[in-house]
Amino acid sequence: MATSMGRLQSLLWPRFFALRNYLYHLGAFFDDSEPVHALVAEKDGELLGLAHYLFHRSTIQIKPVCYMQDLFTDEAARGQGWTCVD
Repeated sequence: MATSMGRLQSLLWPRFFALRNYLYHLGAFFDDSEPVHALVAEKDGELLGLAHYLFHRSTIQIKPVCYMQDLFTDEAARGQGWTCVD
């Protein structure tokens, strides 16, 4: 029984912490005091892609630097010129 519980715990704990981190960071997108942002691309209400980015200080520039952390584009939307922003 102890071995089964240990195995179950080793499977669940990483998933718990991943979910906890996801929810924590998701909340940051809606907090004006956080430097993280998100953009989505959509067409006719369907999500085509998303980007997460943040601004941080730099040791070689006075202004904050933009760092794109995640970029995802739906495979079906790739190569169709959706990189333009209105």
